[in-house]
Amino acid sequence: MKSKHKTRTMKHVLLAIAASSMVSATGASSATYSYIGEFFEQINDETPIAGTYDTTHRIVGSFTTKDPLQEAGFADRTALVESYSFSDGRNTFTQDNSVIQNFEITVDGTEITKWEIVLGSQDFPSAPLVNGEIFTRLITRSHLSGNSPSAWHQGTMWICLQASCSRYGSLGVSTANYDAGLSNTNGSWTTSDIAAPVPLPAGGLMLLSVIGALSWMRHLGNTSL
Repeated sequence: MKSKHKTRTMKHVLLAIAASSMVSATGASSATYSYIGEFFEQINDETPIAGTYDTTHRIVGSFTTKDPLQEAGFADRTALVESYSFSDGRNTFTQDNSVIQNFEITVDGTEITKWEIVLGSQDFPSAPLVNGEIFTRLITRSHLSGNSPSAWHQGTMWICLQASCSRYGSLGVSTANYDAGLSNTNGSWTTSDIAAPVPLPAGGLMLLSVIGALSWMRHLGNTSL
């Protein structure tokens, strides 16, 4: 009788361990923030670069963080970004083909209310361009004190037309050799949480061990009959 009671108790313990191992195999949710901008209102097309921006182009894109962004004032969120993809209608910027030059965001509750995101095909002007090299940049900025207009949403393509370009202006890329599309009207953000089950090796091994132990106990029970 005591043996059967001990067996039932052991089964309960093993089942509890199995349940906890299954729960531990589920990770936290990630969050994706998606932006849809307004169509460009101003177009600049003064370079030998093929193609042009037009008023059907706008900035759209999204970025994903491991966990939802916590409510906070205007702050750099670069370290929290796991992946991103933004387009200005002519070029698409991702974590694989561009660099983050700025990624500051204000979160009020769960909503993005202020932002400045700058992505570049390379880290220009820190990394100079050579003759004929094209630098592309995307800016989406909701507002910035002291600037008029403060909202600035722009796709830009510069080309270096001299031996080396190490800055904007007369000694580098300038207004005479760039294409751009610009809107001074803010777009809108939406947020979606993504449940992300993450199998944990330790939990999986524990679960297999428990299943094996239960099977062995059943075998012993059948043998004792």
